[in-house]
Amino acid sequence: MSTETFPAERIVIIGCGGIGGWMYEPLLRYLHVNNITTPIYLVDGDIVEERNLLRQNFMGADVGLNKAKALACRYGHLSEGLFEPCERPFFNSQVSIVESFVSPESLTDIVVENSIVMLCVDNNWTRRVIEEHVKDFSNVVVISASNEESDGDVLQYCCYKGKKLTPLLSVQNPDIVTALERPDDIGVTGCAAAQVQNHIANYTSAMVALNFLENYLTLKKRYWAKIKGVRYDLKRFSIMYESTK
Repeated sequence: MSTETFPAERIVIIGCGGIGGWMYEPLLRYLHVNNITTPIYLVDGDIVEERNLLRQNFMGADVGLNKAKALACRYGHLSEGLFEPCERPFFNSQVSIVESFVSPESLTDIVVENSIVMLCVDNNWTRRVIEEHVKDFSNVVVISASNEESDGDVLQYCCYKGKKLTPLLSVQNPDIVTALERPDDIGVTGCAAAQVQNHIANYTSAMVALNFLENYLTLKKRYWAKIKGVRYDLKRFSIMYESTK
């Protein structure tokens, strides 16, 4: 029976808005409490707007700042070479920020072998770009979280030592395959202005995704891929687990 944990070299949060923003602080606390030193990368090209304050984890002072930068500044985690680091960061994590939307070209330096990707975007083009980038990796985890007003899902893809332990995200969500053009009316990691969402659903998706992440960081291989996805509906008080078996 395997006693291995996933050899995570970095945790990459792509999208720091409705889901990624709520995920960040609990992730910092979790890593700190468990003495896990895996570096974190925050990736987002979007800017905090006043309309984001009702649903996303930002404050008035953040308006006008890049979303990744706003989160990193709040908790005092800024890597040398990007900004002056805070003298007393709240948690002992190394955090780097990328103030741009992902592209096939930029992913080369952001998502590497042994990455755990927390994919918190609202469009299938970005999901497809991520999948194309990692599909031939030997060791990678992609945890994709999304939601609408009161329902959502969290899907995961895991490849370990060249073996796919769960299906590709496009197998679980076929719409990813046909998303061939980058959206031009919304930020790639932003949220559509017209899309109705609920911050409780955002938070729910974030916490379910962190639960998946915990399995890879602290549990053994036999627990990693028992479930390939979770779908929930807050109005119906329902949750459905999709097993890999």
